[in-house]
Amino acid sequence: MKFPAPVAIQWIAELIGAELKGNAAGLATGINEIHKVEVGDLVFVDHPKYYDKCINSAASFIIINKATDFPEGKALLIVDQPFEAYQTIVRHFRPFVHSTQMVSSSAKVGEGTWLAPNVFIGEEVSIGKNCRIFPGAVLGAVPQDLKYNDERTYVEIGDNTTIREFVTIHIRGYEIIWSSAAIVIRQVELRFHFGHKSFHHK
Repeated sequence: MKFPAPVAIQWIAELIGAELKGNAAGLATGINEIHKVEVGDLVFVDHPKYYDKCINSAASFIIINKATDFPEGKALLIVDQPFEAYQTIVRHFRPFVHSTQMVSSSAKVGEGTWLAPNVFIGEEVSIGKNCRIFPGAVLGAVPQDLKYNDERTYVEIGDNTTIREFVTIHIRGYEIIWSSAAIVIRQVELRFHFGHKSFHHK
């Protein structure tokens, strides 16, 4: 997600109540998860196993739950709960918008993709090329997670993906379904990631 304009990292730190270390004069241009980050982006990490990957990614600013070494020119924003801090930033820049139509105006549907009748596509959903989405599927609506607090959700479906009847994909963050997957599970929530050519069932 790109911000409408660059934002001072000091302001971001105040928004999420973070201790700021490193490049305090930096400007953040967006916020993304690790597989999508670019220079200027914020990223979050909350497990030591992934510290190095995030800190050495293209991201310029890392929301993290522990002080650690990091490259010159970057900054750490240290908080107790990095994922909640990430959500706070997303809520600020893209507050939840209730859909009023079956395929939301902000959704993107790729060339050659077939949507069956009675498919719901929510706000900010992106669907790749040549996908097949069967009747009753719901992508990007409000999740059932009781911790959900009106964050805007995001769903990205890769090319050549089949989503069968009555599948629901709702999350509290950014959900990626990679290309060439066949999804037959009844409900997907939180931060599950499906791999290339995977097949899932309940």
